[in-house]
Amino acid sequence: FLSTRDLVLNARTSDAVFRLGESEVHGSFVTEVHVAWLDRSLDRWLNVSYLTSEVGPHNWGWRAVRATCASVQLYPYPRTQRECGVARLTTTLSTLQVLVPEWELNVTSRPVYDWIEGPKHRLDLSIRPLVPERLLSGWPHGLIGQSFDGDGLAVDGRRDEYAPGVVWTQAQAEGAILGDMRDYMVPSPHGTAFRYSRFGQDGGRPRDPALLGASRLVDEFHTAGTTSEDGSPQ
Repeated sequence: FLSTRDLVLNARTSDAVFRLGESEVHGSFVTEVHVAWLDRSLDRWLNVSYLTSEVGPHNWGWRAVRATCASVQLYPYPRTQRECGVARLTTTLSTLQVLVPEWELNVTSRPVYDWIEGPKHRLDLSIRPLVPERLLSGWPHGLIGQSFDGDGLAVDGRRDEYAPGVVWTQAQAEGAILGDMRDYMVPSPHGTAFRYSRFGQDGGRPRDPALLGASRLVDEFHTAGTTSEDGSPQ
């Protein structure tokens, strides 16, 4: 979802069936989030995972969030704060915040409302740069990361229509991303390699929005994430 010079955020989705108004939706939600950050000054990795499989009926779990710093367990239980050099993890009962240089990441567990089948909890994401986009150490990429392209415009890609009856979601952000979903698959939860990876790259160039072919609107306050019912990039 996000690939920068020192940071990646990867996500796994799971199929789900749920009701939305008068529709029975066969779609998907984000159910795992994995973050990897490299402290280049110390050659030290911070690895973090949030797993809905460990979230209980009250929307929290003792081991829902797991993290290591230089391969040492941090035990980020609910309502704790942990540090790995200049990186900081803060947890509430249901939200994980990751602060690293240039970026703030927030991951929140929520119930799947009107659940029928599949996972009973989902993860919503919020990604926010802490410096102006033009001052980032490298232009980011990823399903969400590429939206930080410095043009100040929001891009609307393909969306599903939720008509009464049974709906099978098909939209995969076409028109709002370069390539297709397969180009963004990584080999492991904390993996950094995929077609558009920016990991380890200084500077570079942002994507060219003219190649997308989707409608664009002024976006004055740019924070990106997933908050829709099917967990698609916003």
